[in-house]
Amino acid sequence: MLRKKRKRPNNTDDPFNISFELDRRSYYRVQPSPEAPVFFKVRGKHFSVLDVSAGGLAYRGQGNEVPGRQVAGVLKLPDPWGPVPLILSILKRTQEGIVAGRIVKIKEKDRETIHLYVLDCQKKEIEKRRRQRAMPASQVKPPQERN
Repeated sequence: MLRKKRKRPNNTDDPFNISFELDRRSYYRVQPSPEAPVFFKVRGKHFSVLDVSAGGLAYRGQGNEVPGRQVAGVLKLPDPWGPVPLILSILKRTQEGIVAGRIVKIKEKDRETIHLYVLDCQKKEIEKRRRQRAMPASQVKPPQERN
């Protein structure tokens, strides 16, 4: 439903020679707000999620995550979305302890729940930017009258 369209690689027959980078992600990714954090629960431990999409997530790990290993856990989204059980394949772990993974097993209804959460976050971010751009009427000065 909310999958990003993949960009196609350059066509060598293109007379205009237009180029662009190939984006490998298939889903939109958002950062949870500090007011409504998201956690990834693995073996009774809760880890703070840094970003999430219907295809994967990144979280602050504990240090023993190994790329290639699969981890069963529960993505704890804020209300009203609730918990989402899934299996995550660890793709990488940075020096700072950030773990990135791809969701490899999830029920379709749970993936849709993540889609709806991401969409809600996008709407809130757009509204926040819109409010920041709009100048309050009290700050708008009336035009000066000519004497």
